[in-house]
Amino acid sequence: MTLALDHGDVVLSVKDDGKGFPKGPTDRPGHLGLVGAQERVSNQGGALEIDSQLDNGANVIVRIPINEHGKENNETNTDS
Repeated sequence: MTLALDHGDVVLSVKDDGKGFPKGPTDRPGHLGLVGAQERVSNQGGALEIDSQLDNGANVIVRIPINEHGKENNETNTDS
């Protein structure tokens, strides 16, 4: 897992060498999973990239822009 700043974006990359998963939506009632993650990232003006191949692991990259003041576009505090 890496977290970095890249050209005004915060970039989180999570990679594993596990079994991977099929691309596309899954039919699991009550589970939002990556669809929910995509929606939350999009709401922040960002992008979610998923590269997964069965039996070859997965790489999930989240890229969210930072405004000129160094704060996230949404000023909601998610600290518990």
